[in-house]
Amino acid sequence: MKEINQNILEIKKGIIVHQVNCLKQMGAGLAKDIKTKFPKVYYEYSSVDWYLGDIQVVRVSEDWSLFVCNLAGQHSFGRARHRYTDYNAVRRGFKKLAEWKIMFSPKMEVYVPYKMGCSLGNGNWNIYSKIIEEECPEAIICKWGR
Repeated sequence: MKEINQNILEIKKGIIVHQVNCLKQMGAGLAKDIKTKFPKVYYEYSSVDWYLGDIQVVRVSEDWSLFVCNLAGQHSFGRARHRYTDYNAVRRGFKKLAEWKIMFSPKMEVYVPYKMGCSLGNGNWNIYSKIIEEECPEAIICKWGR
């Protein structure tokens, strides 16, 4: 796992991963920014039933070079200060992404936002990043902005 200083929304080639809830809401944080930049991602996300640990990889470029992966790492959302992020779901999601990547695009790079699931989801980055490192060790962490 390596880190770069780049806005994840400026990635042009690869798989952008972000955490979503199971209630079909992309109303805040990076999810809201992705919904705005890539409306197709929200359309696909809102068209299926979600369970913790599910993923959905959506092609967002015509040339098949850029995808967004919705990873259901929390059931609900809110402003309460309890943890919404479910670490077991996150682990299952990254395992599924690794399997998807092997089957469909083994050389494609995976980009994960720094502190994914830790801001609005109230997860702990030390725990979260360890899961990423174990399940998707080639992931690139984008540390700069949304």
